[in-house]
Amino acid sequence: MEGIKRMNLKNVKSVVAVLLILAMVLSLSACGGGDQNKSTTADQGDMREITDAAGRKVNIPKEVDSLVCLGVGALRLTIYNNGIHKVVGVEDVEKGVPVIKAAIYAYQDKINTLPSIGTAAEPNTEALIQLAPDVIISSNEKGNADAITEKTGIPVVVIPITDQVFDEEVYKALSLIGEVLNDQEKSDDMIAYIKSIESDLTKRVASIPEEEKPSVYLGAVNFKGAHGIEGTEAGYPPFAVLGLKNVADEIEQKGAFDVDVEKIHQWDPDIIFLDQGNIDLVQEDYNKRPEFYEQLRAVQEDKVFSQIGYRHSGTNTEMALINAYYVGKAVFPEAFSDVDMDAKIDEITEVMLKYPMKQSLEEAGYVFGPLSLKNE
Repeated sequence: MEGIKRMNLKNVKSVVAVLLILAMVLSLSACGGGDQNKSTTADQGDMREITDAAGRKVNIPKEVDSLVCLGVGALRLTIYNNGIHKVVGVEDVEKGVPVIKAAIYAYQDKINTLPSIGTAAEPNTEALIQLAPDVIISSNEKGNADAITEKTGIPVVVIPITDQVFDEEVYKALSLIGEVLNDQEKSDDMIAYIKSIESDLTKRVASIPEEEKPSVYLGAVNFKGAHGIEGTEAGYPPFAVLGLKNVADEIEQKGAFDVDVEKIHQWDPDIIFLDQGNIDLVQEDYNKRPEFYEQLRAVQEDKVFSQIGYRHSGTNTEMALINAYYVGKAVFPEAFSDVDMDAKIDEITEVMLKYPMKQSLEEAGYVFGPLSLKNE
């Protein structure tokens, strides 16, 4: 009996030991499982889903602290949304830009020091992986966005892009970037500001009868390279918002194109505007055949005025707005008598870029005013 008791006691101790070991294993397993679930929940909680312009569902961090921009207009629109401080790399084309690419120019000191990420057509995958931004904002199509994410693991948000100024696509892009940056208030303010400019411009000319609105022509437009007086544009926003009779709209063309110079004679517009960036080409042509220009009523009556080209790697909205005010001031001086162009340039660029541009434009030789082609 005593031997049996000792055996039972030994068996009990063994069972207890096994149970203790099992309990420890289960406890450790439970702890590990709990941590894993907590980590998964935390990861999900740190992410959010947005729908981009391509209709893609994209998961991005709840708080975006770093980003890069690819494609025409992406960086510019991000700057409008006050997101430049989060940009950690830029395309090659964004470095060393001219002053008329105002939004990018305003931040060249920072942009020129940032690592290169290649181009929108050929992004540098290795650079993107090394920079590891939280998100990529791209104006490229869905296919490119999917390919970049597949190669880098970085979420890409596609934004809409347009060459227009007062356009719903512009507002959609601003709003989407605001959503990415978690700053919808900023994007709403920017949209409201652009719309307020449109409203101000249209109200100033609303009471002017259609028959009193002159015909206008835009020449020396820059598109796919430099052009002389034959380079023009249908649907030119600064004309359209003021309800002006753009003679180029009579041709079934959209956007910028070259017109037969004889057509300019046929139109004989009341007022001519010329892109100041290509004025040298117009002057050169004038010197070769002054009679062509001197037969134009606008030249005879000294009604030739400057515009500062605003299409450089896309539409630079702030410069387009400034141009619209000068068109209004040149064509309808009474309706725009209270507008000081120097002050207006600084106002618009201060609001949109946090950087007044009047002095920089002037130092680069870009000013608004009447133009004379005649050799005095």
